[in-house]
Amino acid sequence: MGRLSKDKVHLHLWPCKDPEIPKATGCYINVKEIDKLYAQYEPLGVIHPEGKLEEKPWRMKQFSILDNNGNIIHFGERVNAL
Repeated sequence: MGRLSKDKVHLHLWPCKDPEIPKATGCYINVKEIDKLYAQYEPLGVIHPEGKLEEKPWRMKQFSILDNNGNIIHFGERVNAL
């Protein structure tokens, strides 16, 4: 079991013996200043191989990380409409 905290956000995680379950689950956290957050996580080597920071068609700029148990955590920030 683990707990991650940053500012006022707290995540509680627990281990799963079935490695297939984390592949189909995850959480999405809306943030502000996503570029700064990505700059903190990128050097740690936790960015999902297909989760680099990018703007998505659904007007979210987002990236994804993997924790040490394979859980995926997505971070996103709303992109202002033109």
